[in-house]
Amino acid sequence: MPNPSPKAVFVFSVFSVLNQIVQMELRSLDGSSDASPSKKARSSMQQELMTWRIISLLLIGAVIGLSVALGVIYTTHKDLEESEALAASRRDSCPATGIPGASGSSKPGPSPFSAADPHPLEDLYPSETQDIFHALMSNASLQLTPYDDAALSDNFIWAMELDQPAKFDVLNWRDGNNQPKPIRFARVVIFHGAWAVPEVVEYRVGPLPVSASNFRVWPVRHVPWIMRPMTVQEYDLLEGIITDAFGQLATICTESFGGTYDEEALTWTDSSPRGYNRTERHTWVWAMHNVDGAPYLLPTGLELMIDHTDVDPSNWFVKSVAYNLQAYDTIAELIDQYNNNASFVKINFPAPTDPYYLIEQSKPTRQNAQHASPRHVNPGGQRFTVNGPQVEYLGWKFLITSSFRSGISFSDISFLNETIVYELSQQAAAATYSGRPAAQSASQYDDSGWGMGAAAQPLIRGVACPETGVFADVFMWWNSGNISHFQGAVCIFEKDLGTPIASHFNKGNDGLDFATGIHSTALVVRFISTVYNYDYVLTYTFFLDGSMDVDMSATGYMQAGRWADANDNQFGTRVQDQVMGNLHDHILNFKVDLDIAGTANTVDSIGVAYDTFPENPFLPPSKLAKKLTHNLIATEMASKMRLNPSNPHLITVINTDEPNAWGVSRGYKFHLHSQANSLQTPALEWWPAFSWLENSFVATKRKESEHRSVEHFYDMNAPDVPLVRFLDFVEDDESILQEDLVLWVNVGSIHIPSAEDIPLTTIAGQGIGFTLRPFNYFDAAKLEDLRQRIYIAYNPARPSVGLVEVDTAKASECFQSTPDYSFSGSNLYGDH
Repeated sequence: MPNPSPKAVFVFSVFSVLNQIVQMELRSLDGSSDASPSKKARSSMQQELMTWRIISLLLIGAVIGLSVALGVIYTTHKDLEESEALAASRRDSCPATGIPGASGSSKPGPSPFSAADPHPLEDLYPSETQDIFHALMSNASLQLTPYDDAALSDNFIWAMELDQPAKFDVLNWRDGNNQPKPIRFARVVIFHGAWAVPEVVEYRVGPLPVSASNFRVWPVRHVPWIMRPMTVQEYDLLEGIITDAFGQLATICTESFGGTYDEEALTWTDSSPRGYNRTERHTWVWAMHNVDGAPYLLPTGLELMIDHTDVDPSNWFVKSVAYNLQAYDTIAELIDQYNNNASFVKINFPAPTDPYYLIEQSKPTRQNAQHASPRHVNPGGQRFTVNGPQVEYLGWKFLITSSFRSGISFSDISFLNETIVYELSQQAAAATYSGRPAAQSASQYDDSGWGMGAAAQPLIRGVACPETGVFADVFMWWNSGNISHFQGAVCIFEKDLGTPIASHFNKGNDGLDFATGIHSTALVVRFISTVYNYDYVLTYTFFLDGSMDVDMSATGYMQAGRWADANDNQFGTRVQDQVMGNLHDHILNFKVDLDIAGTANTVDSIGVAYDTFPENPFLPPSKLAKKLTHNLIATEMASKMRLNPSNPHLITVINTDEPNAWGVSRGYKFHLHSQANSLQTPALEWWPAFSWLENSFVATKRKESEHRSVEHFYDMNAPDVPLVRFLDFVEDDESILQEDLVLWVNVGSIHIPSAEDIPLTTIAGQGIGFTLRPFNYFDAAKLEDLRQRIYIAYNPARPSVGLVEVDTAKASECFQSTPDYSFSGSNLYGDH
């Protein structure tokens, strides 16, 4: 217990003395109670006098006590004011500005740009998008129907986003070459189902901002109807066929799975590619138990192939049906075999009664788990700024942009006022499966084709983003009749890395001489894309020394298959009763448009190997020593590299025309954090659309026509002749010596599921990505201008110098109150 204050002790002492006086007077009265009658009259008078004396003493005591108490209250309040003033003075190093308040506000600061004066690379503003919509709807030649009212046989807007301006124009404007700011245009995807020969057309629309009297529309890409992306309209048509099919199979579903589709005991999902060439369009769908949260963990073994090749949806039909790994041409054939074939093997897989697939806590917590976990604080106030799409942090500056295809990207990344990367963007995310059922053997996904940007999710404060993070919203027009508003889909925060960025303990002749270290932090930008069952957690980190890191970790529910027998074990792991964790991979492709000391760059592949040096007298008799080999990559084909740990190479991008102070070419180097290469082979039917998977690293000469490595919104529906074949970027084999280069980087992992992937796959040890780090870019490490450094001298003869007190604020003074964990998800923005 805390010790009482002196004022409280004094009050207690006063009342103790008064109490003793009263007790003495009462005892004197008690002693005279047995006196003789002759003394009783006098005793009565004495008693009356004593009563008044006691009352007087009590009144005096009350007055004294009240006075002292008032003094205690006053001085305690004064102490409180002094304490609050002291805390407030300390909180000067922990101001509220820039730190999210208790309400959990996610609004970044005011943007330096606006719809009237946007940055050339900035996303479309919601107001711009709505103006484009209204202008196109009023264009009689397009004959557009509003999306929500449209059938697949109508013309309607499917998606729109910024059409990237030419890099040359942006650099001329940015670098102050007296060039005008590039004019912005939109890229709009329109379905023309009403045309005599239906097709999908991408249009360029602008200039922005559009008005009814000032805009042009012209086609820039024609997409065959067979390659069209999936729409709400097409899924609705498939739903009708699936409902009818499951209705015919109601008895089988009841007996095999304990319920029917009509009873909502079952649900379904689908896979891609939707065929192997431009002559067919079919989709495998499979039934799953319709349990809360995790139907992907409970596939039933009942699968349907829907043929939706014909332009007329009335001609779509069930082409094949599979039950317990057996394929049948028609539903009637399956029903006949089920009812009449004595050797037919029936499935008995009702929904499990044990909800092992749920993440909700139902067991006692671990010891000490009830205590709060460590939390981020900003003792000196927020050290980064978020102004609309523009972020600045301790020398870093960049724009965050987005695409409905692949999510967020970064434009014009500079460090200490020099551009490092013109564009950093994720391009593709392959997840290719293996297994016996149709659901697994047919699943060869590129998740960019399912809309990784449009699968953005609001991040949970305190889980995916700390309380000190700043949230940014994302707006997209994709597969909808209006703008989708993803609130809090991007989080920006500074992270304490809990390790020094550099440190040293120096020993002199007489012991420890000095110790020094620099506190390491970094800026983190996080985005999560949930494509059906998997959550791609994408984390971009910007370090104090000019390095940057890209990381992806996959979590969520795995796409399970049904475990039938031991033959399934060669395709993965049995993880529950009749549930199979199927082998699959995750391979991500990134575009990195580096500009190292300008746009003229070269790839230098530095190898390490032993060689003999007989002229060196200091070597052992073998005369062997490790040697560096520099290989300046001359052409695009020569740049193709595959990760091989047994033959290590340091990949660097340098500017041979720009040496540092020591005559070494300035550059940046790559560290790939990749657990595996893709195992796909050209023998696969879908290889042409997935040819980007072939190598870990490719460098190409930058071209405006080679904007994306894939277009899987289209190509995964007919992968034999893709609209974008990545190898075409490389096979013209142009020179890449001192050219404006784009690096196409693949990182991947093989996921062999285990029982611990139930209910959710955890991210520990699963991160894949790459790091970009200065390599002779500076003349020395860029650390001298950081303040978070400690220098302690232990030698009495050498006084301490350079000691910096990082901060004096207490952590408790910097915490905000409990954040608001609620979020509204994806909302429509504005009017129609």
